[in-house]
Amino acid sequence: MNKKIEFHIRERMHERNITQMELAEMTGIRQPSISRWVRGEVTRIEVSHLLKIAAALGISDINELITIVEE
Repeated sequence: MNKKIEFHIRERMHERNITQMELAEMTGIRQPSISRWVRGEVTRIEVSHLLKIAAALGISDINELITIVEE
């Protein structure tokens, strides 16, 4: 059985009223990359990027950003 990771960056950004551009400035990650993640166009994100996003959003548990689901 295959597993995939679903990212919840959009939801966490929305909860905190943070735009993609603001998140890019807070993390040093390019806004086009964040846009692709938010739209679900990318299935992999480097752990270092997830950690930067979590820190910028005030998230201590990275599991708030991801869910592993079986396909």
